[in-house]
Order: sequence, then structure tokens, then C-alpha cells
Amino acid sequence: MKKYILSILLLIISFSGYATSTPVSQLAMDHVPITDQLPYNSVNRFFQDKEGFIWLGTFDGLCRYDGYRVLTFRSNTQDPDLLTNNEITAIAEDSCNRLWIGTKKGMNILDKRTYTITPLDIPALIHAEIKSIFCAADGTIWVGTNQDLIRFDADGSLRKIYNDVVHSSVNAIYTDKQGKLWITVWNHGLHRYNPEEDSFIALPPVGNRNNPFQVFQDKDDNFWILTWGDGIYRLSQDDAGNFSYEKPTIDNYTFTEHENRFFSITQDDKNGYLWLASTIGLYAFDFRGNNTLHKIDIASLLKKTNNIFSEIIKDKEGNLWISSFGDGIFTINFKKPFVRNYAMPDIKAKTGFNPYITSLCADNQGNIWFNQNRFGLGILNTKTGTVKLFHEYPEIKHLKELNFVNCVSGFRSLQNEIWIALAQNAHIYSLSKTNGKIKINRTIDLEQIAPNTIINDVVTGFFEDRRNNIWIITNNDKILVRNYHTETIKPIDISLKGITDITEDVKGNIWLSTSHDGLYCVSLVNNNIDHLKVTCLNTENSAIPSNHIETVCAGLNGLIWIGTKEGHLLSYNLLNGTFEEHEFVANYISERIMDIIADQQEHIWIVTNKRVIELNPESGASRTFSNRDGVLVNSFLKNSHFISKSGKIFFGGHNGISAFTSSENLVKNPSPILVSLTDVEINNKSVLNNNGNTRFDVIDQKITLQPKDRNIEIHFSTLNHSFPSKIRYAYKMKGTADDWVYTDRNRQSAVFNQLKRGTHIFELKATDENGNWSEPMKFTIYRRPAFYETWWAFTLYFILLIAGLYTSVNIIRKRLKLRNELKIAKIEKEKSEELTQSKLQYFTNISHDLLTPLTIVSCLIDDAEMTHKEKINQLEPMRTNIQRLRRLLRQILDFRKVESGNMKLKLSYGDIVVFIKDICFTNFEPIMQKKQIKFDFSSTHNQILGYFDPDKIDKVVFNLLSNAHKYTPEGGEVKVALELIDENKLLIQVSDTGIGISEKEQELIFTRFYTGEGQKTKDSNGIGLSLTKDLIELHRGSIQVTSAENKGTTFDIIIPIDQNSYSTPEIEHSNLLDVTEKEYDEDISDNTQEDSEEKHSGTDPEEPINLLLVEDNEELSKVISKYLSKFYRVYTATNGIAALNIVRENDIDIMVSDVMMPEMDGFELTKEMKTNVETSHIPILLLTAKNSTEDRIASYNAGADGYMSKPFEIKVLHARVENFISHRRKQQKKFVSNFEVNLSTLEYTSFNEQFLTNAIKIIEENLDQKDLDVNTLSEKLFVSKSTLYRKIKTMTGLSPNEFVRNIRLKHACTLLKNQSVSITEVATIVGFSDPKYFTLCFKNEFNMTPRKYQKLEAASDEEL
Repeated sequence: MKKYILSILLLIISFSGYATSTPVSQLAMDHVPITDQLPYNSVNRFFQDKEGFIWLGTFDGLCRYDGYRVLTFRSNTQDPDLLTNNEITAIAEDSCNRLWIGTKKGMNILDKRTYTITPLDIPALIHAEIKSIFCAADGTIWVGTNQDLIRFDADGSLRKIYNDVVHSSVNAIYTDKQGKLWITVWNHGLHRYNPEEDSFIALPPVGNRNNPFQVFQDKDDNFWILTWGDGIYRLSQDDAGNFSYEKPTIDNYTFTEHENRFFSITQDDKNGYLWLASTIGLYAFDFRGNNTLHKIDIASLLKKTNNIFSEIIKDKEGNLWISSFGDGIFTINFKKPFVRNYAMPDIKAKTGFNPYITSLCADNQGNIWFNQNRFGLGILNTKTGTVKLFHEYPEIKHLKELNFVNCVSGFRSLQNEIWIALAQNAHIYSLSKTNGKIKINRTIDLEQIAPNTIINDVVTGFFEDRRNNIWIITNNDKILVRNYHTETIKPIDISLKGITDITEDVKGNIWLSTSHDGLYCVSLVNNNIDHLKVTCLNTENSAIPSNHIETVCAGLNGLIWIGTKEGHLLSYNLLNGTFEEHEFVANYISERIMDIIADQQEHIWIVTNKRVIELNPESGASRTFSNRDGVLVNSFLKNSHFISKSGKIFFGGHNGISAFTSSENLVKNPSPILVSLTDVEINNKSVLNNNGNTRFDVIDQKITLQPKDRNIEIHFSTLNHSFPSKIRYAYKMKGTADDWVYTDRNRQSAVFNQLKRGTHIFELKATDENGNWSEPMKFTIYRRPAFYETWWAFTLYFILLIAGLYTSVNIIRKRLKLRNELKIAKIEKEKSEELTQSKLQYFTNISHDLLTPLTIVSCLIDDAEMTHKEKINQLEPMRTNIQRLRRLLRQILDFRKVESGNMKLKLSYGDIVVFIKDICFTNFEPIMQKKQIKFDFSSTHNQILGYFDPDKIDKVVFNLLSNAHKYTPEGGEVKVALELIDENKLLIQVSDTGIGISEKEQELIFTRFYTGEGQKTKDSNGIGLSLTKDLIELHRGSIQVTSAENKGTTFDIIIPIDQNSYSTPEIEHSNLLDVTEKEYDEDISDNTQEDSEEKHSGTDPEEPINLLLVEDNEELSKVISKYLSKFYRVYTATNGIAALNIVRENDIDIMVSDVMMPEMDGFELTKEMKTNVETSHIPILLLTAKNSTEDRIASYNAGADGYMSKPFEIKVLHARVENFISHRRKQQKKFVSNFEVNLSTLEYTSFNEQFLTNAIKIIEENLDQKDLDVNTLSEKLFVSKSTLYRKIKTMTGLSPNEFVRNIRLKHACTLLKNQSVSITEVATIVGFSDPKYFTLCFKNEFNMTPRKYQKLEAASDEEL
């Protein structure tokens, strides 16, 4: 039968009735937006349970709707046995909080506490199609199937099957107000239950088919019987108890046969209409007595539906729910505020544009006058809905300026007039409409009325005060007032900027808002409009949060309402002069407030661009209107509004006009608001969908979580199905967060990542649709402890803690003891190392001081050798030991350099066999022989060429041989062996037959500061082998030791000697001989004393060399001075300052200076002299005890010409000085004898070369001036004559006059290359007045006459 009904429903084309007498324009049938959440869009059954959930029985599952979310229960692949069948046919709720769910095949029971679903295993129901279910007041459950009527007890046990009554399917089971039970049986009539006899009484047949489908008792106790095919009947009973049926008459309408199939009925509470669903669609009837039904025209409600419905019910709030086939569900909300919309389609038809109403008002006949943007003035007939624009009225169509209107306004004092302010000038038209015709009452030209005030102004607004005066506002912030009594208009002398709105309070004060300057109150002194008092309220002198006031409105209760551009909503109390900011409303709006209007109910209407908010200031309740609430206007405009005489508020904007009526619900005290927990999701999965739910008790509203539960989302709802989108929620978890969390409009849940074990109090509150907040409700959430959080687990933890503490105390005691022992050992080691470091630092510091005495001794040895020509045997061992001591001091400095990371490789290419052999026999063979130790050197190759650092290898070999000599007894043996490995690696093996090293000490001997044990090593400093290992590793090599006590020790060193093993900066392209010279002779020529004497004997004895020696050590200064005085005139100084004084007073040719001196050291002295033009030409040789690369770089950066490290041999110093002198004289001679000016031959710095360049430039500029002398030259060079003489003489070997003559002659050489120029002409050009004297000078300078030079140049040109 069900399939038959469905087939009919799908085949029949729906239509609605034609008769209409009662409009339902205030109602709307809204589609519930949950179609995408439903498992199937065809809904069979509705049911609302005690809590307020709406249960939907679809063709493919059971759904629960809480106003926001749909929770679906259906059998699927994951849970195939959840329901006996997914097509839901009936739903009911018993007294034990259970839902009885009838399906196409079988019965299911849902426990509402846990939402566990179990099938009812009764043979009569297993394969039966459930048609209807009813839970009686006595707790029993009646179930009608396609073949039986069955009664169950409250516990679910079967009580009785009524086979004698039902011969086919039970269409419906119904209980009336008196508690009597009725059933309708397909094709077998209507029956009523007799509880005394537990049987059913058959009523007379109804209609021709006796096929009743539904029984319904209305609020007036009328019984209505819906039949399948025979229409609607009203059941009545006479005094004798006899039943009869009356078929009601329907006004001007006759149902067809298909329309007579009705199956669902309910009655609304608002109008008392009967709503019926048939196979043809939905109907509404108004029963007015006399057995007459008046059909209500609901065609407008059904426009957006397919009009094929399955059931209609009324919920607890009085709203109607209609289920459809294929189109989801719909509701008719009788609580929804009425919004009257005027779409004005005529505007679209006439202009091609949607309505865009910028200003509007109403006249006495109810017509709405408005301005349509870009098309001007228009009039709407609210009764017919027609619109006519101004050009359609013959009386005013010639007024083209009405095409551009700023504002339209009507006034109380001018009942029949509408004022139209133009947008292009200051004209105002007063119009009225009578009998369909427009009359021009008068034209007001404000420029003529106030020519000195109104200049290029247009009117932007009108306002009528309580005295019936009309205030006129212009765009240039001019204010004019029309006096009601005199009917004259004159300007007001008030200077305001950016007027945005105007209002009047209960005291008669005028308030004006401005866009930038805040709020102004204008008081009429003695009610005289000519005497005004103006008061300003702004951010500086009041509590106004912004000066950008968009609107101001005065209410009848003494409050001034203020709206700002930023969205602030404030009220100003005239009685106490205080401001109050309504933050909740402002936060709810979060938009620019354009207008505020106070209606007759003292409700405040707040207008933004997107919505209108109605606020009851007394209760704080508010209601928002926007497109989603049926409002036609989707963009409201400023000042586009008015209040009609009936109290309705009209708003214009984009799409038309919307009219509102004050809500009664905002006035009443709000009813209690209950919030329910509706669902709990764990990791985005509802616990209610799990048929074994133990977490959420829906009835007691308690949540019990498991220890592993994460991502917990708690859903909630007020189950307000009338305005779910207007409900706001706030929650907080006590103990977790103290502040309320306010959800947004699209979220009705709280999310927690994880909760701690134990009980939590979850507080929840909500608003009603008017914004009134409920009292907070508290819910218990309990999170079970994990096994490790239970009491027995903590007991175990405590026991383990005690055991751990006991164990830890013992361990700590032992560790403290061990730590103290280690601390003591560490302190001892640190003290030892600190002592060693102190010693090392001490020796490092005094190494520089030791080098100076060594230098003195070395110099005395050199002096002794020169003084005593005969051979003194003791001098050579003395010199050897000086070199040895010097080597040891350098080892200390090298260790410090390695420790600081400044030691770098400096490789050279050479024969390493010769190098190491020289170290062995030169330094160690004599001392080995003295100790009677056999010393042997061997190599697998006579010559091994490779890259190595001579300095590092020297130190390594010297250190190892020193140890071998030290620890090898007399008669022992020491060997040095070299072996080439893999052609690119060298093995250096040093072995001895000494005391040996124990295995324990072999692991420590390369450790820094390790000095060994026992008396054998007590004089060791612990850095020798450590330094050796560091140097070998720096050389990319390795060192190993093998030893046995009292047998001897062997050190094996392997280093790479190929070029590829090192970086380019580490390689110096020089041979081994050069390396040794650089190390020991400080990069100077190895000139012997005889060479020096020979060179010196060639110098002019009449011009001795002046040498300045700067040395703070008196003994060393005397030794060096005594020696060098044999060759030079020596001046001495003890510091830099004294040296500068000597330089200024004497002609110094060369200076030798120590670096480390008091007052002014050698570096400072060098910089001072090299930056002074008077002394920059003097060569400087620095002496120092420091010998690092950094020290050398510092010397040369200071400007030094040479560098020597202490100790040095005095004859080497002499040779170095002589080299400077002889080289400079050679370069000076080359410069003088050169035919051209070439300063580069003198090899001076750029500073000194620039001085000579300037001098030559002056000479060249005065080449033909015979009187160019020293005075002129010194003046132009800005130096004294003595300085000029000394500098020119020292740099060129010439006096200033000789230098001038040499430059003249060089230029003469250039001129003589031209064969056409005579000797006399050349002499004159270069400043010689006598050609003979010129020839003599030329010959003396270049060893030839000018003529001969000219011939040689000519011959050279011919050869070319």
C-alpha cells in the first residue's frame, strides 16, 4: 500500500487553489538548510521528543536535528545491523526515555540515555512493516503494522495482539484530549478503544470507501477525519452516544477525486488554521462554524517547494514542520517578526535598474514619496504596489531638476505637503497629491532668502521640532529655520563643520552630530530661536570615544543615542550628564552606525549598511534584521527612512523598501533559556554514533571520558527551532579558564585538546533570539584516570619513590665521595698545570728580555774575533751555545703560539736528508761524543726532495734528539733513520737505548704538561713532546712511540712531502738554502766583514755616514755603537722622543732602532718619521726580541725599511746597514747619470716620490728662469732651506742646486734629440745663459758633450 501511495504522489502534478479571502502575507515557509546533511532528501515522518530534538524518519535512515546539526543513524557497511531497515515509517517516545522506531521491516528501540539501538525481537514484528506507533499515558505502547495491532507493556514486553480488529494495515493511532484511543484501519473504518473490555468499537463507515487515514481533535474539540479518497469529515456524537459524519462545505471550492486523499493534519496556535497534507499538496482552512471551511490562500508560501509533502506537525514552539518527498523539510515560523517588503518591480521595468531608494516619506493617503537614484522623484501606491516616476505626472514632468533629488520629507505641521530638496541647487519644491494629480504648492529658493549665507549650497536634510519649526541643513553646514508662526525662513548663526544628523530632546534642545568635531547641543534661550546657546561635547571634554559622530537620536525617556563611524553605540543621560557605552550591542554590530531611530515603543532602531537592529534599552534585548530574515533591502542608506502614523518604520535602500513593526517579544520578560549538551565528538567522531556509547549520558547530561580521549568537541544547543541562527553561546571550563569564551554565529561547540583526570565543571550559557542571556548552566565532565593515574598506581609510585630515594641517597653518598676525590685530584692537577703555566708564562715573558743579553754576548764575541785576529778556541763553543739557548727560548715562544692557534706552516722545497743530517752532526754529534754515546745517521736515499717546513722539522728533530741524549746513559746508542714511503711520505725514526718508557706512561707522554713519574723525569717541563706532536700534526703527519723499560725508545714520524698534501698559501717557492738563511740571517745578504770594509773603503771619507742608534739597553747600545763607530758617525738615543730631537738637529743618513722602548717605542717612532716630510726619506732598520710573522708585518706596516730579530751577530748588522747605504748610492748614481727623469730608479715610497715629483714640476715650470735658486724652490715646496738641503741631498746624493742643474740637463737631452735645434737654443731653453758653461756642465754630468750626444741620437734614429 505504501508503494501505491508513493507512486501516486510522484505521478500527480501539484497545484494550489484559486480562492482567496484571508491573506497570509505575514507568513513564510522556509526551507531548513540541512539537505546536505540528510542521508536521503525524502522525509517520511517527524517527531519532537521531550527534550526538543526533532527526529526525522527518511527513506535511508533515522536523523536527529538540534537546530544546527543532523546526527544520522543507519545501517551501513561498518555497522550493517544497526537498524532492521533504513526506511523509517514511524517514531514515538515512551515514558522510559526510549524511542520506538518503526521501519519498513521491523521495530527498533533507541535508548535516549546512550543512543544504543536494539531491535525488538518479537515474531509478529520481525518482518512486519510498521505503520504507526503511539505511547499511551499508562505507559503502554501501541504499534500498528501492515497486518496487526499490537500492545506492549512499558518494559517492552508483549501484552496483546488485537487480531479481531485489524484486517489490514493500521493507518494511524490517536488519543484525544479525554484520553480515548482511536485507530484508523485501511479500508476498514474508524475504531475507538474500550478500556473496560479491552476491545475496540467500530464506528459507522465514513464516506463511500470507509477508508479513514487520520483522526484529529482541534482546539474547539471538533473531531476531523481525513480519508483516502473521500475528503474531510467532521465527526459528531449526539446525546445518545450515536456517531455521525458531516462533510464540511468549502467556500467556493470543490475538491477533485485526487485532492480528496488527505493523510496528515495539525492546527496552528496563531490563527487556528487547520493545515492538511494531501497527495496534491498543502492546504490551510479556517473553520468558522456552520460546518464551513474557509480555504486560505497559501500559494505564496509554496512557491519554492515541489508541493509534494508526506507529513505536517506542530512543535512545542507552535511552528509547523512539513516533510517533503525529495525536497527535505520546511518550517512555518509564526514567531517570526513581520517585515513588509516593497520590491517595486515597476522601477526595474521603467528604468532597467533595481530600486535604489535614497530618501522617502509618506503622505496622508499612505502613498510613499521617494527618490530613485539617478531617476529622481517617484510615488509608490502601497495599496496597488504600482510606481509612477515624476515625468509620468503631467503637472510636474517639466521640472527636469526633479531628476536629481537630495531628500524627500513630510511634516506634521504641513499635512498636505511634501518637500522636495534638489541636488543641483538650493531650491525646495512643496508638492501635494490629490485625486491622482500633483500640485505644486510653492517653490522655495534659499539663495534668494539668504543670499549672503547660501552660496552654491544644496539642502541635505530637514527636521521638524516640537514647536513645528522646520530646520534645514545644507551641504556646506549652513542651518536655516522656518518659523512655524511667521512662516519665514532665516539662517542661524552657528558655525559647525560636517553636520551628519539632527534631533531634539525632551527639554527642547537641538542636538547636532558632526563628522569630525563631536556632538553639539543648541539650547533656545527663553524659547527664542534668535538667542541660542551652543555646547560642544567631544573626546577632549567628555567620555565620547570618537569625534566621528554619524548619527544622533533623542528618546522620550531622556536618553540621547549616539552612533559613531567606528561602530560605537552610546547613550547620554540628560538627567545626570553621563555617557554609557553599549559594548555588547556595538560588538555585535561591528559596523559603521549610519542612523538611529526611536519608535513609539521607545525601542531604538540602529541602522548599518547591512542590517537593522531593534533594541529595547530597558531589557537590553535586541533583534537583528537582514537578508537572512526576509528583509528585501540588502544595502541600507543613510537618512533613507521614516516612521508612519501607525508606528511602522520604513527603510529604503538597494532593492526597494522594507517596513518593520516594533516587536512585542522585546517588551516582555524573556522566558527561561535552557541549554542542552547535544553531542560529544572524539577525534571528529560522534560518540552517539557508536552503538556502545558509554561516554555521554544524554538524559542526565553527563560526560565520562576515557584516558586516551583527545580532540574533544562538545556540541550544545538551546533547541530553539524558531531562531537558531540568532542564538549566541558562551562557555568556560572551570579550573581551566576563568573567562567566558564567546562562540561565533557558525559554531555551537567547545573544543578541548585534552582534559586532566578527575571531575570538571563545564559552564554554559546562551541568549534567546532577542539577545537576552540565560543563567549559566553547569555540567559535569568526568575523565577516568589511566592505569598509571589510579590510587593503587600512586601507592606503587610512593613505594618506588621511597626505594628510589633510598637508593639515590646511597648513590649520591658514593658519588659525593668520588666527586670529592676527583675534585681533590683535579685541584692538584690544576695547581700543577697552573704552576706549569705560570712558569711557562714567566719564561715566555722573560724570553724577550733574555734575547737582549744574548745579543750583547754575541756582539762581544764578534768584537773579540775582530779585535784578536788570532784564533780563540773558546769563542766557537760560546757561539754554539748561544744558538742553542736561542733555540730553546724560541721553543717556549712556539709552544705559546701553538696554544693560541697562531702557528702556521711555511713550506719550502729542498733536500730533507741534507737538512736533517746537518742538524744531527752540527748540534748533537759533539755532545754525543762527549757523553760517549754512539751516534748514527742513515737514509735509504742519498737525496730526498720534497716540501717541508724547515723550522718545524728542525724543532721536532732537535727535541727528540735532546731527549734521546738526556735519557741515554754513557755507552748507549742513538740512531736517526730516514726512509721514503710511497714516494710521497717520509719516515723519520729516532731511536735510543736509554731508560725507556713504561706502557702506562706511553699513553700520556704527549699530554700537555705531563712530566712523568719518578726521579728520572723530575726536571721535565711537560711541553716538549706535546709541542712535537702538535707540530707534526700541523705538518699533516703522525707520531708514534714504542718503548720498553731499560731497553730503549723509538719514535716514528711520518709526514707527507708532496705538494698536493698542502694548500697553496702554505707553500713557498724557494730552495732549502734560502730557508736556512731566512731563519738565521733574517733575510739579508750574507756579506762578510771583509766585503763591508771593502765597500766602506770606497766611500768618500770627507762625507761620513751619519747613523742614529736608538736602544734603551745601555750595554747593548755601547757594544753596537763601539763597533759601528769604526765605520760611521754614530749618534745614540735611549727612546723615540730623544731620537726625534737628534734627527731634527743633525743630518741622519740611516737609523737603527729597538722596538721595545720607554716613552715612545720603535713602531711609534717609525710612524712619526715616515709621516713627516722632513724625515720620511731616512731608512729605518728595526731590532727586536720578537720574531713572529705578526711582529714582522707590524714593523713593515709602521714603515720600517728592514727588520732584524735578537740575538744577532754584530757583523750581520753591519752588513745590513752597509747594504742599505751602498744600494741607495748605486740608485742615486743611476738616477743622476740617466738622460731622462726617472724617479722609480730611486725606489722611494709614494710619499717621498711625490715630494721629488713636486720639486721637478716646479723646476720644469721655471726651466728657462736663470735665477731659480734654493730660496725659490724651498718657498714653493713649503719647507725650510735646511730641510730642503737635507732631504734632496739624502734622497738623490745631490745638493739642491746640483739637483736643479741635473733636471735642466735631462730636459736638454730631450731637446737635443731634435737635430734641427742648436746647442745655443737648447742652453737658453733650459736656463743656461752661456752655451760654453752649458757644454761643460753637460759633459761633467753625462761624460760626453751635447754635440756628441746629438750625433749619437741621430745615428740611433738612422739605425731604426
